[in-house]
Amino acid sequence: MKCSENRELINAYMDQELDLVHSLEIEKHIRECSACAIGYKNLAGLRSAINTNSLYYYPPADFQKRIRKEVLKKNRAQALQSFISQHLAGIGTFALATGLLVLVIIPALSGYYSDNRLTDELVSSHIRSLMADHQTDVTTSDRHTVKPWFNGKLDYSPEVEDFADRGFPLVGGRLDYINNRAVASLVYRHKKHLINLYIWPVKDGADVKMKERSEKGYNMIYWNKSGMIYWAISDLNSQELREFVKLLQDQH
Repeated sequence: MKCSENRELINAYMDQELDLVHSLEIEKHIRECSACAIGYKNLAGLRSAINTNSLYYYPPADFQKRIRKEVLKKNRAQALQSFISQHLAGIGTFALATGLLVLVIIPALSGYYSDNRLTDELVSSHIRSLMADHQTDVTTSDRHTVKPWFNGKLDYSPEVEDFADRGFPLVGGRLDYINNRAVASLVYRHKKHLINLYIWPVKDGADVKMKERSEKGYNMIYWNKSGMIYWAISDLNSQELREFVKLLQDQH
């Protein structure tokens, strides 16, 4: 079984909708493929977390306002619709005008949905690591042990640092599955708070300065540097999380 076939059938397998032959093939593939095993583990953890109602997503309070704002900004589309209504006649006029409005509005919102899908994945991963008591696959503060542990498990080598002397000791690392790929997650601790630092390569090598977000009570900071994207997420306050990120950026 190929990974693409596994991804198509994994949800049906978890819902017990497959016959015995296909179920056995998926179980065999999961045992042999580490990437698909991670994906299966994350789906199982997400399903368990959802059953607790702790991950129910409520739209932002200003969501409707933001949509209206985008529509108003595209008043040129409304003007074009008016022009078509006045100067064209026939059956296809309404469908044409409606299609033009969709072409204007959808691109403006696509980036919003894409960004929120990724942040939802990261928050869910962070919560799963806390709920399932599976914070690390390799538990040690020795960065010279954590870094080579990822060899052969990823198609890149993440930089690993320890900041114990600055109050942010390295706890360890683990594999995770984010944005449709296996990624490295480095785990740090500050006082009683855990920080998950996700790292993976990006096609666009342009550097992006530090940006901040807040989702479901968690602070998030992300940036791009030297072809890699970094996401730090924790329930730390934003100032302490920025201190951690500054330590990382000073090293790279």
